[in-house]
Amino acid sequence: MAKANANIKPLCKVKPLTAAIATCLALTTLPSQAATFTVNSALDDGSAGTLREAIGFANSNGVVDTINFGSGMNGLTITLSGTQIDINDTAGLTIDASALVDGVTISGDNASRIFGVTAARKLVLNNLTLTQGRTTANTIAITPDCDLNTFTQGGAICAEGDLVLIDSTVSNNSTTGDRAKGGGFYAAGGATLNNSTVSDNSTAEKYASGGGFFAAVGATLNNSTVSNNSTAGFNAYGGGFFARGDTTLNNSTVSNNSTTGSFATGGGFYAKGDAFLSNSTVSGNSTTGDSAYGGGFKARGDATLNNSTVSGNSTAGSSATGGGFKARGDTTLNNSTISQNQAQHATATGDGVFVPSPAATLTLNSTILSGNGTDNFASNNSPTINASHSLFGDAVAEINGTNTNNLFNNMPELIGLADNGCAAMAGAAATAACVQTHKPSTESPAIDAGAANGQLTDQRGAGFPRVIGAQADIGAFERVAVAPSSPLGECDGTAGINIQDVICTINKVLNP
Repeated sequence: MAKANANIKPLCKVKPLTAAIATCLALTTLPSQAATFTVNSALDDGSAGTLREAIGFANSNGVVDTINFGSGMNGLTITLSGTQIDINDTAGLTIDASALVDGVTISGDNASRIFGVTAARKLVLNNLTLTQGRTTANTIAITPDCDLNTFTQGGAICAEGDLVLIDSTVSNNSTTGDRAKGGGFYAAGGATLNNSTVSDNSTAEKYASGGGFFAAVGATLNNSTVSNNSTAGFNAYGGGFFARGDTTLNNSTVSNNSTTGSFATGGGFYAKGDAFLSNSTVSGNSTTGDSAYGGGFKARGDATLNNSTVSGNSTAGSSATGGGFKARGDTTLNNSTISQNQAQHATATGDGVFVPSPAATLTLNSTILSGNGTDNFASNNSPTINASHSLFGDAVAEINGTNTNNLFNNMPELIGLADNGCAAMAGAAATAACVQTHKPSTESPAIDAGAANGQLTDQRGAGFPRVIGAQADIGAFERVAVAPSSPLGECDGTAGINIQDVICTINKVLNP
């Protein structure tokens, strides 16, 4: 294992006095240099080669360091002995298992949190799985303090700065107690997920938030998945995650998360700022309880969706609103699909979308807002609704602004969510999958009735053109016509073979 300045003390002891003094003065006046420390042991006793020892060296180095893993650590699990590992490197730290095919798993053994980052610096995790981290107790502290005994947020990680996950998984972690935040992790800064998965984590009790994770600044997900997380309790927020700032999803999936309790908000996620979704799907999420809001998600600010799908989400309970989502600010839907969402109760409203502010604007551009029960859009005020080249399932009279080239039909005729191919998969490598999409059936009124709006591809990305046929389809998916003579079936849009056929066929082989 490399140790930064590890030989300073022996050198000073064995040199003759004059030389030793000169050498020690030179060494102590030079700034520390970044180092790489290698972990070769799965033990958790702080002995040579362990992760605890490596983090101890990094903590004392004072510069941005990297911890990696020897080849013998491939696929192994480091199980903590009942106490979290403190990271107080004042410059930042990367823990990197990217050289290992199967990565490294770190378990809290349901006895403690895994990492407590007690300095407001960036922590980067690469190709790691963090599991069975657990914290319990009530927290009233406002200033972040990731010491285990005084600030119990974050089941697997409590970070006082930014957190970056690369090809990593945070699963089966929990935190419970009043105001519990971040079943998987808590970040007092921003959270960035690249090709990562946050799944099966939970928070519970009054004012709990962020079943999967809690980001105090904002959250960015790229090619990532947040699924099967939960938050339960009075005034609970964000079953999948809670972001106090803006939220950005790129080619990502938020699915099957839940928030339960009176005033439950944001089954998939709750963005206290704006929400930006691109080539992403929010599906199968739910909020349940009196005055529950936003089965798929809630954005306190504006919501902008490009080439994205919100499907199969629900909110249930008296006065529940926004089965698909609820946004308080301006909402713009470009080439997107909002369908099969529900608001379930006699007094619930807005199966698809709920916009409460009279000052807000809902704009539909080549978007499907149809097939969401009988109440695709609702508001307790009168926001402006503009629509063009869209499929709208409510009455034409609801469009009180621009109304051009729209279809009014509450039967969009969509095939169920499925893996229909993609340019890039989402999630950590071990569980990565294409973001699921709704393919229009051959009877769908959406086919050849939309507009490209500057989009070059449909929701699936490169290799899946936005326009095939006379003009773009309405919604997030561009259906390829079937050529009966083609051996490639629906992969083929013509009688001949083209690059689209090749890409589609490869996707079918890789994702049968």
